[in-house]
Formats: sequence, C-alpha cells, structure tokens
Amino acid sequence: MAYNKAKIRLYVLVSLLLLLLMYIPYSTYKFYEVNNYLETEKNRLFGNLEDLKQEYAVALEEKSSLQDELNSSLNRIKGLTDSLADFKTTITLLKYMRKELDIMREEKKQLFFLADSLDRANQILTIQRDEARSSLAHQENVNQRLKQKNSSLSQTLSKTSIIEMDPIRVTPLTYDGDTYVVTESYEDVNKLKVCTRLMKNSFAKTGRKTLTLVIVTPQEEILGQSRDKIFTIKGSSDKRYYTSERKITYEGESIDVCVYTTGKNYSRGVYLASMFLDRELKSEQEFILR
Repeated sequence: MAYNKAKIRLYVLVSLLLLLLMYIPYSTYKFYEVNNYLETEKNRLFGNLEDLKQEYAVALEEKSSLQDELNSSLNRIKGLTDSLADFKTTITLLKYMRKELDIMREEKKQLFFLADSLDRANQILTIQRDEARSSLAHQENVNQRLKQKNSSLSQTLSKTSIIEMDPIRVTPLTYDGDTYVVTESYEDVNKLKVCTRLMKNSFAKTGRKTLTLVIVTPQEEILGQSRDKIFTIKGSSDKRYYTSERKITYEGESIDVCVYTTGKNYSRGVYLASMFLDRELKSEQEFILR
C-alpha cells in the first residue's frame, strides 16, 4: 500500500515536471511575441509622430496664419515623441499614445483648415488693399494733373483777365483866364493832365475801378502829398502817398481816361508820373518841365 502511494506521488511529480518543461518554451515564446508586438507598435507610433511633426514643420513655413497655435501643436508632438522614447513600452502606454495621436490628427485637420482659410482671407484683403492703394494712387495722380491743369488754367485766366493800359501821356496846363491851355513853362503850370486808355477785355472783371496817380517831383517828393492821401500797393504791404485819384466804371470795352493833379508850386526839372489801376502799377512815364 505504501509502495503504491509513493508510486502515485512520483507519477504526479513527473507529470508536473513535464508540464513545467512544456510551459517554459511556450511562455518564452509568448514573452518574445509580446515584446516584438510592443516594439513594432512603438516604432509605428514613432513613425506616425515623425510624419505629423514633419507636416507641422512644413505648415509653419507655408502658412502665415496661426503661427503660435501651429508651434504649440508641434511642441506637443515633440513631447509625445520624447515620452515614447523615455518610458517603458507597455500596452497602456501604447493605448494612450494612439489616443493622443488620433487627437493630434483631428486637431491638425481643423488647425490646417483654419490656417488655410485665414491665409486665403488675408490674400484677398491684401489684393483688395493693393487695388485700393493702386486706385488711390491713380486718383491722386489724376487729381494732381487736374490741379496742375486748373493752376495753369487759373494762371491763364488770370493773365487773360488783366486790363492792359496804354502808356500814360502827361500834359502841363495853365489857366489863361478863360480856359486851360497847354504850356511849356513850369512857372505857368497850374495843373497836369495825365491821360491813358484802358484796353478792351471781355474776360476782365467789370465795374468800379480806381485810378491812382503818383507824381514824384525833381526834389523826390510826392506832388500834392497829404496825410489822408495814402494807399497800399497791391500784392505788398508798401504804403505810398499819392497825388490824386479818380473812380471810373469799366464795362470791358476800351475807355479813355484822364487824371488831374492837385499840387502847386511846380519847379523846373524831371518828373516821374506813375498810374495805378486798383492799386496795381500799370504805367510809368518821365516828363520835363522847363
């Protein structure tokens, strides 16, 4: 009986030993099989992450919009790649990495689409801006040419509207008791008659005009000068005394006009007569009283 029990125990031990010997190769095979699978999946994830990293690197060069967001996503991919390299490869790690990879791929689609849309919108805005600048520059050129033409036209019209005046003629007069007659002696002169003609100009401004006569004596004084006979020369701040003044009406047709002096005590010598129209010098003439 004891012999049978010992035999049975031996039989059980041999069976267990055989089972163990059979399990060890199987377990070793499974171990290597799992490691190969993990390594293969790890390498595949590495490749996917590197491809995604390269796509973001290209996008950063080609897309001008969302640069900060693209850089942030690229840094996350680099972080995942570093984690995959540093941590022990497990099923849990690979599962987590696949999930993150899927999230990054979906985020890439949305981010790239948004960046492309913004780039296209910016291109359209740039084109519209350039067209607006071009149109504005063209309009400025047109306006500048119009200004130049208007300025030239204004200058032409200004010149065209000028009233021309014939050279003035000075005639010394003396009173013979009945009327005024011409004299050649300064001692007999009672007044001077200064005449001219305003020329016809249909473009000139019509209406009331002022003729101002200034006569400078041989002593370089203004004939007939007084404190209330002062005027300002047109286009300047110069003030001058004048000899006499006359108001006329100009209707665009030629008109003969004369202005008489009011001074007294004439002397022998050379005089200078100047005629102004609306404070603008028109004619000058020297004459001699003997």
